[in-house]
Amino acid sequence: MENTPGTVDVHTHIYTEQAYQEYLEKAAGRVDEIVVIQYWVNNGPPRYPLEQLITFTGERDLKLIAGVNAHFDIPEQLALLERFKDHIVGVKMYPGYQPFYPHDAVVHGVAEFCQEFRKPLMLHSGALSARGAPLLKYALPIHVDELAVRYPECKIIIAHFGFPYFLETATILSKNDNVYADISGTIDHMPTVETQRRIVDHYIADLKRAAAYYPDITKKILFGTDFSGNHSHLDEVTAYFDVVNAVFEPSERLDVLGQNAFNLLF
Repeated sequence: MENTPGTVDVHTHIYTEQAYQEYLEKAAGRVDEIVVIQYWVNNGPPRYPLEQLITFTGERDLKLIAGVNAHFDIPEQLALLERFKDHIVGVKMYPGYQPFYPHDAVVHGVAEFCQEFRKPLMLHSGALSARGAPLLKYALPIHVDELAVRYPECKIIIAHFGFPYFLETATILSKNDNVYADISGTIDHMPTVETQRRIVDHYIADLKRAAAYYPDITKKILFGTDFSGNHSHLDEVTAYFDVVNAVFEPSERLDVLGQNAFNLLF
């Protein structure tokens, strides 16, 4: 297992048995470890509380990244995460969905928690925010740089490769040893095969360009899909395999598909 961890999808939002079965059908045996991320950005309690997701993922041998909501008491949330730290593999916050920068004080306690307990901190990044969310400026990848320098022992994952700020993300990855990025969420379900193909082709070209400028980042890139169920526009799996196969050399694919994530999360 240490030498060949298999494929790890580090970014899904699978909360129901139906979504889980839909994912398994689309993954078709190509994914060995599935990470579920708790989504919680509203001003009320989470739709899927942490304890409920711990039970759900534990019964299906899924891994869990817990969400931290900037609108609520951070120390209280961290106390809960410490209680269940053996049941989670990371923590996620949502700048862009919520009005704070990754380097703001509201993140510091979370980064210290992640640093202490060796859990990576995933940050929403880029333009993949919900309509009506706060200003995009909060989700620019460049703001991760200051946090990464302040907490060099905290492993940080930039979600969605900072779409569409690919070169900015690649620069942050290359500059900071503790920063990684997943490739999830950029490919939505499109109405036609032709439109889907164009999106995939553009994503391939963008990642190739970023990797050409910064070839060292292949050890920092993580496979992810953002799969949320067939009811969602985020229902692609195969397209992300197509991206990995087109962008990376065979010798690099094992790292991107699984080894990088395995070293980081497990």
